Amino acid sequence: MQSRIKEFLKIKKSGVTSRERRGLTVRQNGRSTDFIAPGFATGCELACTYCYVARHRTIGNPLEQYTNLSDMWQAVSSHHFSLPAKTSNQCDPNYWTYDIGESTDCLSPANLDYTNWYISKFMETDAKPSFATKLATPSGLNPIPNKGMARIRISVAPQNIITILEPATSNLKARLRSIQKLLDLGYEVHLNFSPITAYYGWVKDYTKLMQLIDTTITDDAKQQLKCEVIFLTHSNVLHNKHQGFFPQAEEMLWTPKWQETKTTQRGDSSVVRYDQRVKPNLISKFKELINLYMPYCQIRYIF
Repeated sequence: MQSRIKEFLKIKKSGVTSRERRGLTVRQNGRSTDFIAPGFATGCELACTYCYVARHRTIGNPLEQYTNLSDMWQAVSSHHFSLPAKTSNQCDPNYWTYDIGESTDCLSPANLDYTNWYISKFMETDAKPSFATKLATPSGLNPIPNKGMARIRISVAPQNIITILEPATSNLKARLRSIQKLLDLGYEVHLNFSPITAYYGWVKDYTKLMQLIDTTITDDAKQQLKCEVIFLTHSNVLHNKHQGFFPQAEEMLWTPKWQETKTTQRGDSSVVRYDQRVKPNLISKFKELINLYMPYCQIRYIF
């Protein structure tokens, strides 16, 4: 298993490329953020087995970075300038929010300079950048001058799930230690429970996870903490690609008896999600766990 993961990572890291980004459209979101900004990269240096970005890219989903950063920022700046005053919603009560890392992990080493640059541009406005990460806070992440005006969503899962599904990412304890580091750097920090996979024993594992979070993070972190919750969507394309590299992961990800096909907003009909006869029970149970073990943590959205 480990040798195949090393082989997979070698494929990823041997294919890093750069070019100008063609698509500069700011897209509507309404879940994690109000909008999705043109990202500075696609792919990453990690190897999460369920990654939706990898569904229609070459094996390994290698990192591709875009060089025309000024064009991306001009698109975001023009878009933000055209907006009316913000109306409070679950994305943020006060500020328009933009996801800058939809297709990559902004804290991976190769991306860090780009991330610092993009965040610094947002600091010149009253718009709030945001991204999710599965990596511990690197020493090179810059502090921000406007406290709380950038949001980082720390992805969390039980460590046994991280080990199987998220090779080459930071372990759970390192991610939790990052919460206070990020707060000290001026960032707002939320949690990203994503993707949650259903398996026999998941309730027990997530109970332990929430208990660990509760006893690890500070009161300051709890006072500002919110979360987003996304249950797994997978793909038969990715399932077939990864059979040889991640057989143990696919046993967990590919569970047809609990899943049904769906068509995404982009017209992708290869995607599977948890059956709508099953999913409401999963959502209800997760809400119950949050209320029991982390009642201070508002769920911004769950699906």
